[in-house]
Amino acid sequence: MRPSEFSFNDMLISNRICHQTVLIKTNIHKKLEFDTKFSFASDYLFFLNVWEKFGSPKIIHQNIVNQRFDGKNISSNFYLMLIDEFMCRIHYFNKKKIKHSFLWLCIFVLRYLKLYFFYKKK
Repeated sequence: MRPSEFSFNDMLISNRICHQTVLIKTNIHKKLEFDTKFSFASDYLFFLNVWEKFGSPKIIHQNIVNQRFDGKNISSNFYLMLIDEFMCRIHYFNKKKIKHSFLWLCIFVLRYLKLYFFYKKK
């Protein structure tokens, strides 16, 4: 799925944005507080709030920066990242009074099992 093809509802199910690839205008950062309650998913909560208040992101289909990852960053702990993202989503739903869905729980469990059985990363 290309980034320009997913919706806010897709974003509620799973974090579809790689935070390293995002440029946010300074005035948006000044208007929205960055909540560091979630170690691994603070950016996810921030993106949900930005999308809700300022609308869909503008997608730029060109390379602006080249980077590489060595696997030693905080996001390399896929299990903790997935659990933190799930807790962040529950926090967002409760705050916005969005009804929880059994589908989201199923997706979380399937994503966790995929990590465990296919990637075996800890």
